[in-house]
Amino acid sequence: MRESVRDGYAPDRQNERQHERPTRAQSVRSAECEESTVSFTFHKTFRILPGVRLRINGRSWSLTLGGRHGQHTINSNGRRTSTLDAGPFSARRDHHRH
Repeated sequence: MRESVRDGYAPDRQNERQHERPTRAQSVRSAECEESTVSFTFHKTFRILPGVRLRINGRSWSLTLGGRHGQHTINSNGRRTSTLDAGPFSARRDHHRH
């Protein structure tokens, strides 16, 4: 007789089933459902002048003017973004082309 049963405690059979390994069919089925894709991105940043950066990636380019505490960015898709950083506080505004 097992010691746990002798002490008055019988382990729950359902709880033991939860920790069993999955069958081969279950693991194959779960592997088919879990498709993962890996995507790679590319960008290159050029410093044109102090406070002026040009960033190029596969689909667009952007030009950033400003320094560490405030910036204005314009990209080739027409999106313009202004950011202001003041210590623990920051603000960002997206200007949309109409």
